[in-house]
Amino acid sequence: MNIKIVTDSTCDLPESVVQDLGITVIPGYVTLDGKNYLDGQEISRADFYRRLASSQPPATTSAPGTGAFLKEYHRLIEAGATGIISIHVAKKLSNISNVAQLAAEEVKEVAVVNVDSGQLTLGLGLLVVEAAQAARAGGSLADITALLEELIPRTYSYARLDTLDYLRRSGRMSGLGHSLASLLNVRPILKMNNGQPHMEPVRTRGKAVARVLELTRQLGPLQKLAATFSGDVDAAAFEEELRPYRELAAPGQPVMVNELAPVIGVHVGPGGFCVSAIAERPLPAAHRLSEMADMIRSFAR
Repeated sequence: MNIKIVTDSTCDLPESVVQDLGITVIPGYVTLDGKNYLDGQEISRADFYRRLASSQPPATTSAPGTGAFLKEYHRLIEAGATGIISIHVAKKLSNISNVAQLAAEEVKEVAVVNVDSGQLTLGLGLLVVEAAQAARAGGSLADITALLEELIPRTYSYARLDTLDYLRRSGRMSGLGHSLASLLNVRPILKMNNGQPHMEPVRTRGKAVARVLELTRQLGPLQKLAATFSGDVDAAAFEEELRPYRELAAPGQPVMVNELAPVIGVHVGPGGFCVSAIAERPLPAAHRLSEMADMIRSFAR
């Protein structure tokens, strides 16, 4: 049995991990200063973040076409794949998974299973790693799909944004919402679990930093932990923010760290920080607050 794992460039996996586990990463597109670039191939993270603020028109992103997926699916089949699992960023955040599904339906030689991770950045990346390790161990399509179905509800991402400007520029936030948030000095926390995105507004950067750590601690024992950052981040300051998370990691499990890919950085901007984790067990329903409850709770703090 030779099951191969495919994902997209929003996964933010370090290249060393991608190469070691034989993961195929389909790049999305970033449009910067009116020119299209393949994410991770035709523009570096450093160059992207250096140019992001001044890009005219504002930077945008787009999903790869079905042809990109078909090309990689057929390449893997020709190399001996007996099945493919294609795992992608949450459908509520991007059209990538829908495009992958259309491509999968055209493949007749082997089964191609498309999975909506319900996640973003290294929340997706951690799930991809679990699937790739299971494939390496000889797992079948059914085995790996069942594993993902069990892990996805236990996977969480919490992102702290330093600014809402880039969400507004990319069309992910209304001008009115941006104006109100700026007036109230809101530092948003974006939450993602099982395909459901929420935003919790927090009034200051310090409270946002503390809140993300609090949310991560509430997950209880962690199976896996990872963190991403965006833009020109001071290494010492980032390591200081990351230190308490390293203490939460499972014994013997390193915290995977990487910089946010341009396809996500377009919407986040510089100064962002995101922690992603797989909890050892499902959380009680009370932890899964609604967006309205999040907002009421935060403004009562």
